Amino acid sequence: MKTKILFYCLFLILIPAQSIFAQNSLVGFGGGYAYLDNETYFTQDPNGGFRSPLGLRNSYSINTRIKYIKPKLPFKIRMGLDFISANNNTSFMGVRSWVDSHFTNMHIDANQNIYSASFGIESPVIKSIVTPYFSLGILANFFQETKVKIKPEPEEYYPSDDLNFDNNLRFGISTGIGFEYQLLKAFLVDISIDYKFMNLMGKSNNLSYLKEENFNTLSIVCVAYYDL
Repeated sequence: MKTKILFYCLFLILIPAQSIFAQNSLVGFGGGYAYLDNETYFTQDPNGGFRSPLGLRNSYSINTRIKYIKPKLPFKIRMGLDFISANNNTSFMGVRSWVDSHFTNMHIDANQNIYSASFGIESPVIKSIVTPYFSLGILANFFQETKVKIKPEPEEYYPSDDLNFDNNLRFGISTGIGFEYQLLKAFLVDISIDYKFMNLMGKSNNLSYLKEENFNTLSIVCVAYYDL
């Protein structure tokens, strides 16, 4: 509950921020796609093993951005809040217990939602109608409970719960490139590609023999900005 309150507060901070820096800021909204990069329990396709992965390889995102521009600074300051959702609803051939040698037609419905707050900078390479830039930022990521439903249900202990994040906060960094296009005087279109280390800091080991796996994403996001 405390973590959710933290993210609500971050959202409320972004709203007055556009008023404070109104003369030098851009406010944007958009969406995109995120590819979960690591070969982990979260991303591998469900298979016939007892500890079947979730197959959460692809996800979509809804993005909110604020860019603060100071003419004397060689870079722009960017703040953002993202909602990332990964889903997988599929059937596979699996086993219902670790001693079961018979494969059964099973169905998995898995979901992982993430709220990500970011703060970073954008450094333009060359300024023109289309301006390429490099970006660097820090992340605070709230992983909601990993929801997993398997039918028919396994007959014995299924060890997936020990590998989930389950309402936890993780910190990371992002780096990427982007392109800005001045569509109209007051409107700017931004397309960015970022690689994000979502749980670089704050990892926990649920069991002595299980270590929290890396959760990295490669994202492509398009945001439309309005010049205040």
